[in-house]
Amino acid sequence: MEVVTDAIFGKMTYMHSWVKAVDIDWWGVCTVKIIASAYKNEQINSEQREAYSFFERNAKKIILNVTPMLRDFIQENYGINNLDSDSLIEKIKPTSVVFERNGTWGILFDSDWDVENGIAVFSDVNGNLKVSDQDSYL
Repeated sequence: MEVVTDAIFGKMTYMHSWVKAVDIDWWGVCTVKIIASAYKNEQINSEQREAYSFFERNAKKIILNVTPMLRDFIQENYGINNLDSDSLIEKIKPTSVVFERNGTWGILFDSDWDVENGIAVFSDVNGNLKVSDQDSYL
C-alpha cells in the first residue's frame, strides 16, 4: 500500500485511487472518504488540488446550497413530497467526496430511497452543481 503526504490533500493512501477519511460537519459531524481518482503509479494532479482547496473552503456553503437541490431530486425521482431538512438528513448520508483528474468533483450519498444506486451531487466542468443517482455520475 503506497502512502504519500500531498501538500494540499495531506496523507493519502493508494487503494485504486488516493484515499483518506476525514470528519466533515454537514448536518452534524460525519466521516467521509476523500478520494482523488488516479490510475496505478499516478499522483494527485494540480486540477484535483485546486478542486479540493475550493471544496474545503466552501464545504458548508456547498452543502447548504445543495440541500434544496437534493430535496427537489428526491421529490421528482422518488415521489417524496413535503420533505423537510430533518427528514432529508435522516434518509441520506454523505459517504465520499471524489475529485476527478479533470478537476470536477462529486459528493456521494447513501440513500434510504435508493439503496442500490445512492445519490450524487457533482460539479460539471463549468462548475455547475447537478444531482443524479451515483451510477449516472460515476
